[in-house]
Amino acid sequence: MAGSEIAQLYISWPSHSTLTHPPLTLKAFSKIALEAGKSGPVELRLDKYAVSSWIESSDRWVVESGSYTISVGPSSQELPLTATMTIGSGFEWIGL
Repeated sequence: MAGSEIAQLYISWPSHSTLTHPPLTLKAFSKIALEAGKSGPVELRLDKYAVSSWIESSDRWVVESGSYTISVGPSSQELPLTATMTIGSGFEWIGL
C-alpha cells in the first residue's frame, strides 16, 4: 500500500551561544509519496536565515560562529540522520 513520509530538518545552535534558542528548531521539511517498504530521495534547502537570529535591540540579523548540529528524520523525536556544520566566523547584516 502506498503512503507518504515527511522528512523534517532541525538545527541545534552552538553550545556556547550567547543567545537563547530552543534545543531544536525546525528549519525545513518535505513530504514525499512512497510505495510500501520503499525509500526515496528528499532535497531540503537551507539559506543564511536557517542559522540566523534577529536582534531587535540593534535591528540586525546575527549568525554566531561555532558548530551547528543538523538533524533529519520523520519527527523531532526520531532523528536518525545528523551532521555538523561549522561556521568559523560569525557575521551580521541589516535588511533582508
